[in-house]
Amino acid sequence: MTRTPHDALVKAVFSDLQQAGAFFRSFLPERVARSIDFSTLAAESGTYVEEGLAERRSDRVFSVRMGKRPMLLYLVFEHQSRPDRWMPHRLAWATIRIQDDWRKNHTRARRMPPVLPVVFYHGARSWPGPLRERDLLEGDEESLAALLPHVLDLEVLLVDLSGLSDAELKARVVVEATYLTLALLVLKGTGKTDPFDQLRASVDVLSALLRQPTALRALETLISYVSHAGADKASPSEMRALVASAGGSEEAEELVMSLAEKLRREGRQEGRQEGRQEGSEAEARATLIRLLGARFGAADDAVLARIREAGLENLRAWLDRVITARSAAEVVEQG
Repeated sequence: MTRTPHDALVKAVFSDLQQAGAFFRSFLPERVARSIDFSTLAAESGTYVEEGLAERRSDRVFSVRMGKRPMLLYLVFEHQSRPDRWMPHRLAWATIRIQDDWRKNHTRARRMPPVLPVVFYHGARSWPGPLRERDLLEGDEESLAALLPHVLDLEVLLVDLSGLSDAELKARVVVEATYLTLALLVLKGTGKTDPFDQLRASVDVLSALLRQPTALRALETLISYVSHAGADKASPSEMRALVASAGGSEEAEELVMSLAEKLRREGRQEGRQEGRQEGSEAEARATLIRLLGARFGAADDAVLARIREAGLENLRAWLDRVITARSAAEVVEQG
């Protein structure tokens, strides 16, 4: 289920195997990318995001050939502005589950494919959290050095858009992937730049995209994202003018105009529904804080921060957990 505009955009872009392949070719280490036959790239079923984290994260699994052997690429989309410090451990656990599922479908296999986990992050600030499993382990440096050959130690392969300028991002992505480039540019501005302003600043890429055979489908996805994720300051006529300035066809202009008007009407209806939703969330938060205080005493700042960030689904689950949990921190623990 698509939960956020960011999630909808990345799912649409990465459902296109040409764009997904371009992403991996652009951001995997060069030695790894050179050894992969991207013509064999295929999407696999299954999701490995832990229960309670789906509101902030989504994932995709791809299979590919590396040389003559199979391998799996596990791509995690991190939409939360505050990175998860436990990400290396979560990826290690997801990798094991992916390989277990593969073994169930290949019962005669004597070996299993490697899984390369990749985290795609587009927060406003650079990723500050640990990138290696070892950085989450207790122990002094000497003790850990002795243990590392014998314990699980995964390092996150991180694609962090926050540290790239527009020019650097354009130079990094393979030239033909204009749809991917434009999607990454509007996502890169999350929390800092309105998506429509970012789209307007990227008119050169938009112009290149509009010359592609799949331009209308890509344009529909991008305009939908800009309308849902933006500050609603771009009118349908402004969106049409932008497409016209980028050399779009009359068909493209009409598509953008009608889609933007439709989304604006739906937005007004959703606004009324979201008002009721926000009221339910506020009530659930107040109830949860009150129950935690009665059972465990005043909640600390970390617990309160988790409660403020949570959606209604998590809040309801945590209300049920108050009865059996041993501490306030355990109530809001995810995964």
